[in-house]
Amino acid sequence: NVRFILTATSRASLLATVRSRVCIISDNIKDIVSIQRKIMQQKPRIDENTARAMAHFAAFYERIDLKELNFEQTLQFIQNAVGFFSAEKKDAAISFPKKREELSLCLKVYMLICREIAVAKCTNVIQDGFLTKDELCACNAKTSMKKAHALYDIFEEALIYTEENSNVNATLAFLSQKI
Repeated sequence: NVRFILTATSRASLLATVRSRVCIISDNIKDIVSIQRKIMQQKPRIDENTARAMAHFAAFYERIDLKELNFEQTLQFIQNAVGFFSAEKKDAAISFPKKREELSLCLKVYMLICREIAVAKCTNVIQDGFLTKDELCACNAKTSMKKAHALYDIFEEALIYTEENSNVNATLAFLSQKI
């Protein structure tokens, strides 16, 4: 029953494997709210829940430029990922995009959902974050902590391959084999 408290100047300064295994408590929650406002200004058709999810995503991946973020595509990736993690959709690996930039964004979405599942399992608290409570409950019910960590590592490795300009088809084959 030991708890460790790590401090860092930013999330990006922590290794991705460390971030996936800890509960991050951030003192800059107001940044998420301001990001959400900015998203709602840029895309007035987007509802508040969607803007909140996009704000959490953008805050987690600090290098994402909101102007270049494709909201509709990200929402599609979220829906695919929720289907995959909640075991509603068995062919989620087939739905990975074939273009490098899209694959990178998709993998980041899957990694963030793995992280939210792991946090929910660790803390026994289901709360709105990147996913709504209902989506997180569905994913949490069908995905174990061990599976969430293993999948995070697979998606992280695939993201590294993708960002290092490896052959996208080879990355997709890697994902199909590992998942």
